[in-house]
Amino acid sequence: MRVLVIVVGTLISAHASIRSSAVPGVPRLTECGAATTWKVETQKNREVQVQTDGAELCLCPVSHVLDARNNQSLAVVGACGASTGHCGWKSVTSSGIVAASSNSGLDGQCLSSISAIWPIPVGRNFVVQMRPCSSADPAQTWSFRENRLVNIATGTCLDAGDTAPHPRASPSCENETVKSMPFCQRTLSPVRRAADLVQRLTVDELAGALTMSMPATETPAGTTKLNQRITAPFPRLNIPSSEFSESCHGILSGCLRGSALSSGCPTSFPMPIGQAASFNESLMSAVANTISIEGRALSNGGVNGVTYFAPNINCIRDPRWGRGYETAGEDALVNGRFAVRYVQGLQGNDPIYLRAAATCKHSLLYDVEHGRSTNSINATRRDLSDYFLVPFEFCIKRANVASIMCQYGAMENVPSCANSKINNGVYRDQYNFSGYLVSDCDAVADFSSFPPYPNASQAAADGIMGGLDVDCGTSYSAIPGAVREGLLAEKAVRTAATRFFSKQIALGLLDHTPFDGLDAATVDTPSSRALAVDAAGQSLVLLRNELIEKTGARALPVDPSSTFCFAGPHTESTVDLLGNYHGVNVQVLNQSCLDEARHRGLSFTATDGVGLSGIAAAVACAKAADVAVLFMGLTVHDEGEGHDRTSLALPQAQVDLITNVSAVQPHTIVVLINGGALAIEPLVSGSAPVAAVVEAFYPGQGGATAIFQALLGERNTWGKLPYTIYPAAFVERSVMNFDLLADGGLTYRHYTGKYGKPLFEFGFGLSYTRFTYEWGELPKQPIFITDLATSSEGCFDCSPIALSVKVSNVGNLGGDIVILGFVTGPDGVRSLFDFNRLTLSVGATGVSSLSMDRACTQAVTVVDQDGARWMTPGTYVVEVGDLDAPLKHTFEVSGRKSRVNPQCP
Repeated sequence: MRVLVIVVGTLISAHASIRSSAVPGVPRLTECGAATTWKVETQKNREVQVQTDGAELCLCPVSHVLDARNNQSLAVVGACGASTGHCGWKSVTSSGIVAASSNSGLDGQCLSSISAIWPIPVGRNFVVQMRPCSSADPAQTWSFRENRLVNIATGTCLDAGDTAPHPRASPSCENETVKSMPFCQRTLSPVRRAADLVQRLTVDELAGALTMSMPATETPAGTTKLNQRITAPFPRLNIPSSEFSESCHGILSGCLRGSALSSGCPTSFPMPIGQAASFNESLMSAVANTISIEGRALSNGGVNGVTYFAPNINCIRDPRWGRGYETAGEDALVNGRFAVRYVQGLQGNDPIYLRAAATCKHSLLYDVEHGRSTNSINATRRDLSDYFLVPFEFCIKRANVASIMCQYGAMENVPSCANSKINNGVYRDQYNFSGYLVSDCDAVADFSSFPPYPNASQAAADGIMGGLDVDCGTSYSAIPGAVREGLLAEKAVRTAATRFFSKQIALGLLDHTPFDGLDAATVDTPSSRALAVDAAGQSLVLLRNELIEKTGARALPVDPSSTFCFAGPHTESTVDLLGNYHGVNVQVLNQSCLDEARHRGLSFTATDGVGLSGIAAAVACAKAADVAVLFMGLTVHDEGEGHDRTSLALPQAQVDLITNVSAVQPHTIVVLINGGALAIEPLVSGSAPVAAVVEAFYPGQGGATAIFQALLGERNTWGKLPYTIYPAAFVERSVMNFDLLADGGLTYRHYTGKYGKPLFEFGFGLSYTRFTYEWGELPKQPIFITDLATSSEGCFDCSPIALSVKVSNVGNLGGDIVILGFVTGPDGVRSLFDFNRLTLSVGATGVSSLSMDRACTQAVTVVDQDGARWMTPGTYVVEVGDLDAPLKHTFEVSGRKSRVNPQCP
């Protein structure tokens, strides 16, 4: 049965009025007597069926369908037929329609009266909202009358809804009143058009343009919007609202009306931490490009806007950070290059219009959730230049990102959103940033945490003067008062608004664009589903793969004819595979790891392994099987926005399950589904270490398929770790110590081993095959700093420092290999300078070309204590290949030490 993920609805009382406005493709409640296509069939224990376009569908319970508001389970309408199975619904006249099936996971759930049913259609399947039965909030009574599902108290019926398509509104500049105005002249640049528009708006109107609010529950475009923010429209000039949403690893939105080929719902790819593990920039570009196309199609259908608060490019300074998996890991260069690929893929390459607007976030020094609205962080100038600012420099200089988001907290007691030194001095003056700055939502309201801010007018004034153009919140409604009080110049407000509107005009706020033809046919396509699987497959990291004494072979890959025992909390996970910031997703609902095993016809027994009885069952299951596979890890409830981890260890209950199972089954494999690094000492060095460990991160909708492809040897496309896995004792270090060199250091570049040797180093990862390395071309000697200088004063290009490596697959299985190039300079710091990926068949040899970064980031430069970057003469050592026995080459850089101009492109 095909099932749905999410609905959003508003519960109403038995006597509340019912809105009858039609929303395209949305089943809704209507007055009885109106034409309705719902009918009832009681045979085979199916109680409710709906007929739409001649296709009969029945209401079936499912165990895992996510409600975005409160994670309550929902019911789903699925295709009728033998495959539907025992739905287990019955009519209870005193309390509504109650789920009766003991294995449905929905016992005690009732269908309640709702003002609109917000479905996600898959073909002709529609979701219906459920809520828990409660004596304090009793379910309304529904019954079947004249082939209709009728609410007894209100006399309303469940109707299939209007199926007409939702057309894109006519562009503003087609309006006769404004079409001749300069801001509607497409021959002008977006900046000039924006300047003309802004000069026509009053200060009060500008405040509305630079302030965001949550939209009403019901919107003209339909009721499938999620987590949207909007600015004020200006009807007198026919200017619509601008809409903002999220696109971390897929669009956070509802769906368009689906078809037989597409659910109309956005694709969910691996979280960025997994994409980073692939070290495949082409893959990163393909994912971002797909996200952008789907986002524009969803926007054309009225589901969301095309300005997105992504990517998150804060490096993982400390592994306890709850949101680390939203990023590309701990290395600044990787985060920077991921940002470039993501932003360019999202924004597209049209010479005039942006397909979407990206937002690089969060500036600056944000990687602690606890107290994030009140934290004031101090960082050394060296660390700012050498680490924290690097991804933003890439995002601005190389990707030309539309916007930057500032964070809630402060640096040296100055709110990040009012920090002119960074926002204006660095981003605009040094990096030549031409976009707009937007606050994290309600961050301006948090200015009061950092005195002195006597009133809202002062906060709004300091935000504008500090470089913040747009407030994701309502604090900028105080702008008119700040202008009247003389705290803020009107010119500064108009400058901020011009920056903002120039990007919105580039998005097509006023015009038709080349992207207007994108529709539901470009969302959730076969190619996007295949890309989701491939991205997940390239994101997996093989951490351990020991020999099995009984077979004399490695634990992985596993013979598919084996008998399996599957256990662990993620065995049947679906939505939990997605991570956070995901939209409505249909594909994942029947794609748990257990579902994948069923689809493949594997011979297995499964148990959750929860509690003492669960562990006993898992032990018995493992003893009787050839192989035990334990799906373990965390969820976004353990790590996520608003909550960091205090421990790096797996939950003790999971450790108990693993050690008990591995004690009786030598062929035990652990698949970790999580975001942040897990200190898994018991799995690799305990009394009963497991045979193999796979790190899957949060792999997205294609995760279960990719995991089994890897376990069974159908793919050998492993990635490498994008962060260091520290020992559990690392948590003794203060999470608030942002000094990368202090107290044992942070990240692979500076960690000294003070809290124990890393369990797995940054860049670690195994394969099913063996690769050998030998040098190809090497940098020509001597290398003079003057030879690297460009025509611009103080600017250098280090890309001529290039080399190549011949990589041969000498194993017995074709596969991918990630090649990482590290360089250690005179300061003794070992840094990643380049990376790429090769696919090699058995016996094949490929050439990996590596070069220093063109801006000399993490290359032949040293950053001093004042934050200045210097081209530095001396001896440099390059390493590639296996981390424990790398191929090395030494070269000399000669000349006079020269300072790098931060304004260089």
